[in-house]
Amino acid sequence: MVRRVADVHPNSHEASLIVSATARSVAAAIVAEINATTWTPAVTASRVWVSQTILTTHAGIVVDVVPVGSTLELMGRIQSMRTVRVSVRVVKKLPHPSAVSDVDPVADLIEAIGEHFLRLRLPTLGNALVTAVEDAPPDQDAIEQEGLAVGVCTLTVEVEL
Repeated sequence: MVRRVADVHPNSHEASLIVSATARSVAAAIVAEINATTWTPAVTASRVWVSQTILTTHAGIVVDVVPVGSTLELMGRIQSMRTVRVSVRVVKKLPHPSAVSDVDPVADLIEAIGEHFLRLRLPTLGNALVTAVEDAPPDQDAIEQEGLAVGVCTLTVEVEL
């Protein structure tokens, strides 16, 4: 039996499988691009579904790429486009919560990632273009309560189907 997207209830497990295939491809392409690029400081990204990085002794920066969601739109009678939102989460354990010099690299990296990806056609997924970037400075509560510098950059990627 063939099911059309319109026949699938949006909250069903089947709907999440339809969304996740494209979201996984986009997130994997973003991870590949981050890992192929030289950043200061050097980082390695990984794709996760839920970013729950727990840092106890890790001195470096951790980068998680998390698919957030997607929207499917008709662009004409026979063409459609899926808009996928993916969050890039940058986390660093702080030796001292008041150490601004340890928070700055996280804020700088978030900004650099956003600037790098804006208007980028993802090399490993040629039909995907990053059309918007939303970034946020490191979370003040995470700094004060958990001793973590956590910054998030959300990328909006349009994928022609």
